[in-house]
Amino acid sequence: MPPFLLMLAIACLAAVYANAVRAADPVVGSVVFVKLDATGRVGDKVVEWKDLPFPGQVKEISVHEIRLSRVWVRKTDLMNAEDALRYFSDQIQTEPRRADAWSCRGVVLNVRKETDKAISDQTETIRLAPNDARNFVRRANAWFSRVIEHQFGPLIQVGGFNVQVEVPPEQEIALAHVMVDCCDAIRIDPRCADAYVCRANVRSFKNQLTTARSDYRQAAMLEPGSSRANVELARFLISHPWPARGVGPGLLNSSEAIRCATAACELTDWESFEAVDTLVRACVVAGDRPSAAKWAKTAVALLPESRQQFVRDEYQQLVGRQTDK
Repeated sequence: MPPFLLMLAIACLAAVYANAVRAADPVVGSVVFVKLDATGRVGDKVVEWKDLPFPGQVKEISVHEIRLSRVWVRKTDLMNAEDALRYFSDQIQTEPRRADAWSCRGVVLNVRKETDKAISDQTETIRLAPNDARNFVRRANAWFSRVIEHQFGPLIQVGGFNVQVEVPPEQEIALAHVMVDCCDAIRIDPRCADAYVCRANVRSFKNQLTTARSDYRQAAMLEPGSSRANVELARFLISHPWPARGVGPGLLNSSEAIRCATAACELTDWESFEAVDTLVRACVVAGDRPSAAKWAKTAVALLPESRQQFVRDEYQQLVGRQTDK
C-alpha cells in the first residue's frame, strides 16, 4: 500500500475511534452511576466513594473528568444505566456477599423503573448489612417509586404541583413498607435526613400534614447543606399552605418555601432545575410574579432544548406573563 494511503487509513481509523469515544460520553444533564471504590475531587480535596452522588447528574464535561454537582470524577469511573446494570451484576457474581454491589444495582434498577427487582436487591442488601440505615432508605425509595408509578387516586393542582387527594387501597401496602423501612433507618441512625424526607413523603401522600411538615423540617435541620431536604420542604409548603393569624392563606408558608428553595439553589450553584423550578413556584404562591418570571428563565435554560418549549409554555400559564427565550 502506498504510504499516503496507509496514512489516510490510519487517520480514518483514528477519526472513527475518536467519534466512538465521544459518542460514548454522557451528555450534560444525563444520569450516571459511579463504579465501586471510585473517588472524586473537589479542588484538591479527595471525595471518597460513599460520599459521591449516586446516581449523579452530569453538570460539566472536561477531557478526562465529569463534574457531578461540585465533584469531579474520572470518566472511566462513570457508567450509564445499562452499563451500570451489567457492571454491578458482574460484581455480585464475583463477590455475592458484597452488600454495596447489591445496593447499587438496586438503585440502578429503581432508576430504570424496575421496582420489583430493585426492592428484591435492596432486601438482599439489608440481609447482608442490616445495620446500615442507608440500605433501608434505598428500599423505602424503591417501594415509594412503585406507589408513584401507579397513582390511582384523583389529583388536584396546588401551587403548580399535582397533589393526590386520597390514597386508594392498592397503594396502602406499599406505603406501609415505606414507613417501616424509614422508621428502621431512623432507629439505626437518628440523624439520617434522607429517612425523614422519605417518611415525610409518605405522610404528605396520605395527607398527614402536621407530621409530614415536622419530618421535612427535621431533615432540613439535620442536613442544612442538603439541597434535597430543602427542596422537599419547600415543595411541601407550597402544596399544603396553612392560613396564619394576620397573614393571608399560604403567605407564611410561601415565605419559608422561598427561603428553602433559594438555599437549595445556592447549594447546587443554581444548576439544579428541580431547585430553581421550586423557587419559581414558591414565588408564584407568594404573589411575587416578577421574581417568578425571572427565575423561570433561569430554570428553562437548565433544560435540554427538546424540553424547553414545553416548560416555557407551562411557566407562561403559571406565571401569567411571557417567559422569553
